[in-house]
Amino acid sequence: MRNLFDQYRHPENRLTHALCCCLENDRELLRLFLTWMTGETDLNWRNLKIVEQQIPGSPIDENFEEEERGLPDLWIFEGEWSLIIENKVMAPVSVDQLRRHRGMAKRNAFKSVKLAVLSPELPKRIVPWVIYRTWPDVFCWMRKQAKHSLWAGYLSEYLQVAEDRMTKELYLGDISLTEFDGIPFNSDHPFTYREAKRVLKLAMTELRKRSDLRKFRINNSQSGRKAITGSQGRGVWDFIQLKAFDIDAGFTGSPHLTLVIELHRVLAIVSIPNGVKAKMRSKLIELGTDGFADLSRQICTNVERAIRHIKGAYPFMAVSQRHYLSQNSPSIPDARLEFDLRTIDGKKSARVKCQPEWIDAAYAALANKRSNLHAEWGAVLQYQDAKMQSSHMLNSRPQFSNS
Repeated sequence: MRNLFDQYRHPENRLTHALCCCLENDRELLRLFLTWMTGETDLNWRNLKIVEQQIPGSPIDENFEEEERGLPDLWIFEGEWSLIIENKVMAPVSVDQLRRHRGMAKRNAFKSVKLAVLSPELPKRIVPWVIYRTWPDVFCWMRKQAKHSLWAGYLSEYLQVAEDRMTKELYLGDISLTEFDGIPFNSDHPFTYREAKRVLKLAMTELRKRSDLRKFRINNSQSGRKAITGSQGRGVWDFIQLKAFDIDAGFTGSPHLTLVIELHRVLAIVSIPNGVKAKMRSKLIELGTDGFADLSRQICTNVERAIRHIKGAYPFMAVSQRHYLSQNSPSIPDARLEFDLRTIDGKKSARVKCQPEWIDAAYAALANKRSNLHAEWGAVLQYQDAKMQSSHMLNSRPQFSNS
């Protein structure tokens, strides 16, 4: 079924129409929105009017999409006051166009004229007499208002739908209309591959901004996976490279940080891929069984500290064997050993019993490697009935051993 807001062909016009509908149908939301945008608090809120691609008082042209008339995207007005909003997604903002809008408003007897630009990102050139807001700003603001406004909820949900659609149509590129605000999947909101890709992209953007990841010297010049394709699957992943290792070797030849969103859980991982240099693998093997277990104990302690406020989360390790039919084909699993790191010594409070043979088996596999082996340490975060919030997912401070 066509979305309520998808009444126009051009993406910018669909977004403008969505915003217009929500503000028109919730006058309290309109009041709060204008205060947030402009700082105005003494307007006659009940008499405010909103028009799209139209001069106040002029007839509506149903074919405006077929003509480049240069009309403002959204015009909110009352008496001699008006706010003109220009919405841009891909096209740059023209200062001359904004001047023409201001002149048009003056010619139509508006004495107090404010101009605002909505775009996915702030433009490089900031004009002092223009108000700038990004669509991610609007998304976050609407999410907060959704607690007491159905229409704010409708708009924030539509922005996610529109972003997913525009990404699929290759319209947005690397920019976004929303921001990461948690992993939404649970029993009431089942996992879908397309939405997981959208959420993963936003989460990786936020992770790359994290100041506390800088001590690991993350390499922000490398953008992770070049493309996450497909429309179906049980999981989607991306990675962050580390400057301490050989960048030219790629993520298959050096340790890296990986985030995986799967059907029923999220994995935050430090990955040791099969292609790492023999010298690095030798350092792990030289630890011996006991030293390898001690290292994993330290990782377990650090991960537990980072995830202590997340219900159902736990530290884990996995060793995987896989092969590929061709260079570009997906991996085919041959074997996977995955276990809770707390099994090394057991943990009464978590009802995890001691079974140190699991860590011994992981070490034995790596020490006697004869196949394509991939090792990983990290945290498992399981979907709960409540949504996994960004305050838990992104504000937990990662801590790892220096070993």
